[in-house]
Amino acid sequence: MKTEALQTIELLSLEVNQGCHELQLAVESDGRRYVTTLEVDERTGLQLLPLGPGEGERARLSLYTSWDPYRQVHYSSVIKSNSVRSETHYFTCSKLYGDLMEQLRLGELPERTEERPAEQELQVELKVSKTSNLTYIMKMTRLISVSFRLIVLTCLLYIGWFELEGGFLTNQGEAGKDLHVPVAATEVADEEQAASRLNDHIVQAQGEDGGEDAISASLKTEAQPPVASGEAGQKPAAAEAVEITVGKPYYSLPKGLVALTFDDGPSIYTKDIVDELLKHEVAATFLFVGKNAGKHAESVTYAYEQGMAVGNHSWDHGNLAALKNEKMATNIAGANEKLEQFIGQPITLFRPPYGSLNDRLTDTVEDMGMKMLMWNRDPEDWRTNAAKDILQYFQQTDPSGGIYVLHEKKATLEALPDIIEYLKKQELKFVIFQ
Repeated sequence: MKTEALQTIELLSLEVNQGCHELQLAVESDGRRYVTTLEVDERTGLQLLPLGPGEGERARLSLYTSWDPYRQVHYSSVIKSNSVRSETHYFTCSKLYGDLMEQLRLGELPERTEERPAEQELQVELKVSKTSNLTYIMKMTRLISVSFRLIVLTCLLYIGWFELEGGFLTNQGEAGKDLHVPVAATEVADEEQAASRLNDHIVQAQGEDGGEDAISASLKTEAQPPVASGEAGQKPAAAEAVEITVGKPYYSLPKGLVALTFDDGPSIYTKDIVDELLKHEVAATFLFVGKNAGKHAESVTYAYEQGMAVGNHSWDHGNLAALKNEKMATNIAGANEKLEQFIGQPITLFRPPYGSLNDRLTDTVEDMGMKMLMWNRDPEDWRTNAAKDILQYFQQTDPSGGIYVLHEKKATLEALPDIIEYLKKQELKFVIFQ
């Protein structure tokens, strides 16, 4: 009978080398900790790629995989944690990945490098801590002694100076009464300085990466007027808008409502998706990638002019949760500026790529005055090229209160008429977000 020897598997990083997806893992087994590399299939690797540990985080892989008979897929989970919170993220995987996890669970490890046993590490840490504390106390004692002497000397010098030059401050105070600074001019100067500092902050953050896809963000740029769509006689959709607030991520709707949202555009399919929605007299929310907007500017304008809601899905569809706070803000601001050029209105909605989210990203989005739109229904249309597979998800789940995340692709466009017809038969009200 096989016995399980493995305790935990920590995901340290995931790299793609020459098409191979390699996981670097820290494995604890029999009271010892090993570092090893495990190669997984591309399908599983792509799922895990956005779930690696961010700054200040640890990611612990589940030792088990499960089978979803409804979706006909294997899935597992990773627990990401920091000093504040812990979140569980689920991902689909291959049977091969499940077999590899079973081998690891039973102690069949690939090539590995042993680290110090946990107890030995603790002893070393305690020794270092005691030495550091003693050194710190000695340094602080010397620093306090020197500081005290300097303070006494400074006081003596100040008293002598004050007795000799006592009338100086009084004369200066009287002279200052004749000095007047215009209030309006001060306020304008403060505004200009603040704006300058904010723009400089964004430019500095961009300069670290460079490259042809660098974001050009300036919060003082005036939005260009919307470009005419050129579609005469097209009637914009009249949709009920749900106002969400700045702060916590928004995941679901009240019963009786439903929302279709489309990620990763604009694309060659945007206009056709909008036309299909208009044909059925409904509207949807489009979360656009800033980098794509320059290639399909007309599609951004067209969607907005036809009554669709337009939001931000980052500049380049990267994992923002893994970035530093400054780069998060720069990425989001760059996409906002690009999209605002084509719709002439501020962008207030944001959806993180991959749904990858942590406290730092949530706080950054809130500080920018934007609203975080998530979802609670995922047909995983990006996985299939068959419209019937996408429609089947809708038919086998309760749509009431659902925010569906869809993507701009051919199969989704083909499934859209039947999706809308099915949702209408459930007597649900379609909404967009603002």
